[in-house]
Amino acid sequence: MLKYWKLIPIFLVIFGCAATRPNTSKTIDDAEIDAIFVKRCAGCHGADGEPSNPNSPDFTDPKFQNSITDEQMFKSIKDGKGNRMPAYDTILEKEEMQQLVTHIRKMVKKEKK
Repeated sequence: MLKYWKLIPIFLVIFGCAATRPNTSKTIDDAEIDAIFVKRCAGCHGADGEPSNPNSPDFTDPKFQNSITDEQMFKSIKDGKGNRMPAYDTILEKEEMQQLVTHIRKMVKKEKK
């Protein structure tokens, strides 16, 4: 019985490697995330972040950008905003929603003097 204890580390390594989940996240390039933004967001927020809808936030406005955290923006994309904005949690992958936050952050313009 004592000789089998030596096999436990080997057993753990074999089953530990088999149990690890492969990395399934895909790389999303800027062109792809821009296309997602144009398809899903630009109708209200404008292709460049300046809204065509007066009730939508202006992503180019530094005051708006400073008023919301990345987590809040992600939650808005994921869960939507009532009847004003659809939820994308079943439409977009988590990585796509995270990249949309980064994409929106890049739209900010410098403060006007």
